[in-house]
Amino acid sequence: MSYHCFISEYATQEIASAQKWYDEKEDGRGDKFWEAIFRKIDLLKQTPMMHALWKKNYRRGKVKDYPYSVYYTLGTKSIEIIAVLHDHQDIDSILKNRS
Repeated sequence: MSYHCFISEYATQEIASAQKWYDEKEDGRGDKFWEAIFRKIDLLKQTPMMHALWKKNYRRGKVKDYPYSVYYTLGTKSIEIIAVLHDHQDIDSILKNRS
């Protein structure tokens, strides 16, 4: 069963910002970043409980080949992507301001 996925406006902006940054460093790298993010999201839709609870009701999935993680919550038949953050950001503060 595939879960329905909602991506928050914050997460959408974070993905776009990181994609732009990677493209500025190397042409085409932003597209590869985008693909890695959505491969992770597609995997989460199929196996949303693959990651243990991280903090409160958040789960965190690391993105392959990039220093980013996808933060999400799990509903009955849906997942909500709350954030897509670089692993060196102040994650606790960012997530606290979103709950």
